[in-house]
Amino acid sequence: MASNNNVRVMTPDKESFSALKDFLAKSNKRFQTFQPRDERAYRVVIKGLHYSTDPEEIRDGLNRHGHKEQRELQDLQEQTALPVVHGLQL
Repeated sequence: MASNNNVRVMTPDKESFSALKDFLAKSNKRFQTFQPRDERAYRVVIKGLHYSTDPEEIRDGLNRHGHKEQRELQDLQEQTALPVVHGLQL
């Protein structure tokens, strides 16, 4: 039992978690959950790219390996002598 009359349930596996979440949603119960770690987005930052590198080539390469881009992050290089940095959120 957690504080404030809340109940914390820890399921042993992903299937149990999904079943419990579906049950609570169908029962119109209020609940809070966190996105499973393997379903969370992650960011990729590629440093030292030549300025002529086409970001589309990077996207295509990641897509071929099963990674789907959710959004493109702005280029991180400002007006400095540092190498170009490109970021994607997958």
